[in-house]
Formats: sequence, C-alpha cells, structure tokens
Amino acid sequence: MVHRARRAPAGCRAGALATPGPLAPSRPRPGRMAPGRPQGSPGSRSPPNLKGNLHLGGSGKARKVEVKATVDGSRQSMDPARVDGLAPVLQAASQERQVVVFTHDDRLPEAVRRLDVAATVVEVTRREGSVVEPRRSKDPVFRYIEDAMALARTEELPLDIGRRVVPGLCREAIEAACMEAVRRRRIGRGEPHGEVEDLLLGAQKLTNLAALALFDDVDRAADVMTRINKEGGRSAGDAFKGMSTTSRKT
Repeated sequence: MVHRARRAPAGCRAGALATPGPLAPSRPRPGRMAPGRPQGSPGSRSPPNLKGNLHLGGSGKARKVEVKATVDGSRQSMDPARVDGLAPVLQAASQERQVVVFTHDDRLPEAVRRLDVAATVVEVTRREGSVVEPRRSKDPVFRYIEDAMALARTEELPLDIGRRVVPGLCREAIEAACMEAVRRRRIGRGEPHGEVEDLLLGAQKLTNLAALALFDDVDRAADVMTRINKEGGRSAGDAFKGMSTTSRKT
C-alpha cells in the first residue's frame, strides 16, 4: 500500500504498504488507530521493524490487521533514483511479510505507479478525535477527474466558482497524464531523473507538455491540435483548447 495523505484540519498521516493482500476493504469505513502504534522519527537511521495493529471498519465491526514490518521516513535524503530502487525492495520484502511504509510525499507512490510495482494505494485522513478515515487512492489523473465530476454534480456550488474550478481540475488531469507518460518513457530508457524533471519544468505551456507526451519533442507544440483532432475528434480538440487557456491556479 502506498499512501498519500490529503490535508485536513486535524492533520493527516501518510503511508505505503507493499503487501500480498490489501489492508483495507474495497470500501473502507472510518476507524481508529489502535493504541501503541509503531514509533519512529522520519530521520531515524534504522527504520523500526515492529508489530502493531490497525483497526478498520465502523459500526462496531472493526477489522484487525497485524502489521509485520513498519518503515517510517524511509525516503529521507534519498534522490529519486534511490527511491526507484526502494520500491522493488519493498515489494520483494512483502512476499514474506506485510510491509507498511508511511510517507508524506509523492516520490514513492509515483515510483510504484511508474515501475508497475504491486501495491495497494490508500489515503488516510486523521480527523478530530483521532478518527482515521482510510480510502483507496487512485493515480492523480483519475483523482482530478473524480474531483471535477463531483464538483460539477454539486447543485449548491455557485456557477461562477464551478466555471473556474472544474476546468482547472481537468487541466491538472491532462498535465498529470502528460507528465506520467514523459517520466515513464524517458526514465525508462535511462535518462537521469533530474534532467527529466528539468525538461518538464521547462514546458511552461500545456501544448508544450502535450508535445512532450505525444511526440517526445517539446518544440512540436504546433502539431498537438492536429494530432488530438485526428485521434479524438473535434470535440476533444475543443476541450483541449479550452483547457490550454485555463489557469492552473483556481
């Protein structure tokens, strides 16, 4: 399980679990962390190898799962290439034991997705009263689309706000998809992580980012609309054009 926490007023706890079976039910319910959770500072040299219990479920029907190995702060001072090496190591360890890794950043989840490591991704939000709400997490593309669809269906949402926020989320989804394609292709063929990230940062416009994803060439932005219209139709082209004029910050 690789877990990326979302911000919440009462704070969040993030974690990653490489496990032969999923930790949470397919539709997780609010639960509570059992007392005596494994302790370990993010900067500790030797991550703890402890046992603990995580109670999931609601309405008095908690599911108790024994955690065999817990790692906290495993990515501290790691460059992206070492994180890439960590993901398969955790997967190998999970063949004999349940492994939980807590994380607050995206590097390990991104590596897990890109390397196709078998892992269950779960987001955990800790709310008031230490109530823990876990839910299965999807990759950023689907997450942005789901958020956009949820807002679009919200009748109470003011129309002027919806017209700004929903297109912004759709643009974020397109950018995430393009960046995922570029990283998978270029890092997969051996290019250094830093160079790939610099290339992505240099693609300031959505059309440049799409050119990287479609043609592996940032300078072919002029060919993007033709390719989208050809493969997706005029409606896809119009939608992309609308997203390209939408600000990322909403």
